[in-house]
Amino acid sequence: MSPDVSNMIDALDSYQSELYPAESNHLDSRQTLSEPKCKFLGAYRENELVGIGAVKMFDDYGELKRFFVPPSLRGNGIAELIFATLEFWLIENGVLRSHLETGIHQHAALRFYEKLGYRKTGPFGSYKDDPLSVFMTKDLSNAEILSNGWKGPFNLIAFSSHLNKSSARYHSLGDEMVRLAREQDGFIGVSSIRNEDGSGFTASYWRNLEAIDKWRKHPRHLEAQKLGREEFYQSFRTSLAQVELGRPLN
Repeated sequence: MSPDVSNMIDALDSYQSELYPAESNHLDSRQTLSEPKCKFLGAYRENELVGIGAVKMFDDYGELKRFFVPPSLRGNGIAELIFATLEFWLIENGVLRSHLETGIHQHAALRFYEKLGYRKTGPFGSYKDDPLSVFMTKDLSNAEILSNGWKGPFNLIAFSSHLNKSSARYHSLGDEMVRLAREQDGFIGVSSIRNEDGSGFTASYWRNLEAIDKWRKHPRHLEAQKLGREEFYQSFRTSLAQVELGRPLN
């Protein structure tokens, strides 16, 4: 394990231990994170580690674990990119239910998870009721992944937004953009959620940057982007990342 990854895991442990007693901290060990059923992700920006996350795969669900972005780096789209990658791995492996456990004191995290489509549920797996724990779940069955066995690096676009007002015109245009994206060379898949409060999140997955650039410049997509800026969105943020298959954690 590289020193920067180990240090960030230590930072997460320290952060959690300040908020909750040991019996309410469910922190998987480095050994567990290196097991075949786990996928561990390190997010880098210009060779600097800026976030981590992991997913444990079970027969009928996945559990998101060890998610952490340092406070000074939050609000830059890093968290959305990590979650979009972890969910991609679940979907690609046919796991269409995602769970996570977090704590009652992490209010910003709870709002973030809800924005991404996670909803409160009861304990799952080996967890038991804990007044300090919050259990959440998300149905991934609406996501569309067309990787066709693609195992190489891919790129993803994470788009967070808040609608001014939902409308039939907006939803019709959104459906059209998904249909059009499917037709583009290099398109792998898309996952999208829109919440009742107007917040939403869309992740689209592409084989390379050239495909993304062509999609960004597509005439009809340019029209949709203009309408989004001028009419539909109260606020929005777009983040881009390349996902590579890395070395084993250990």
